[in-house]
Amino acid sequence: MVPASAVTAITLAELSRASSRPHTQTAGRRRRVTGRIFLSVTLVASVASALFLGFTRPADLSSRVIALEGQLVSARADLFATAGRAATLDIQGAQLNEQVSKLMHQLKALRAAKVHTVVKTKTVTETQTVTRWVPSGEGISVEVTGFADLIGIHDVQLTHSYGYTDVIGIATNKSGRTIAYAQLGCTFLDANGNVLANEITNKQNWAPGATWGFVCSGQTDAAAAILRVDEMS
Repeated sequence: MVPASAVTAITLAELSRASSRPHTQTAGRRRRVTGRIFLSVTLVASVASALFLGFTRPADLSSRVIALEGQLVSARADLFATAGRAATLDIQGAQLNEQVSKLMHQLKALRAAKVHTVVKTKTVTETQTVTRWVPSGEGISVEVTGFADLIGIHDVQLTHSYGYTDVIGIATNKSGRTIAYAQLGCTFLDANGNVLANEITNKQNWAPGATWGFVCSGQTDAAAAILRVDEMS
């Protein structure tokens, strides 16, 4: 690079020589000298501008270098972070592949060991017992006079236990309504027909169609008994 002082010296020397030449120069020569002076001035301005730019450019370049270095550091940090995430994903992918491999192995094992379920059907034949109702047992007399349409009495038996004689049986409400109160009476007889005792049994709120398993007991050893309907309301 040519120093600015040298360029200035050259230009001044050129101007001095031009002014010291004889006035007998032709008009054409004057024009050439004038052109050279103008060119020299232009050259000095260009060189000065270049020098000014040369002095100011390093600061700009330094700022740009600092900015680029900052961008480079940031890019390197991003690159390292991306590499770390990629490594983590690789590890997770390897673990998932291992799990899938184990599951496939278990699935193959299950398919190979299929269990066939055999269902056996057992036919069960049920025997239905038909109960045969009897109006009265041996030694029993049942009287339903006046109540035959309201009550049904069947399967009456005479039993003995612990010094008691019991008249047992089943009664059915045939009235079609709830009977608030029903009373049965029983008379116990000896072998000669003599009365030994009289007892009663009763039921309240007897629903229509419902059955009543009654027991009429007397503390006696009876050979026979008479069962009767005493009251229904």
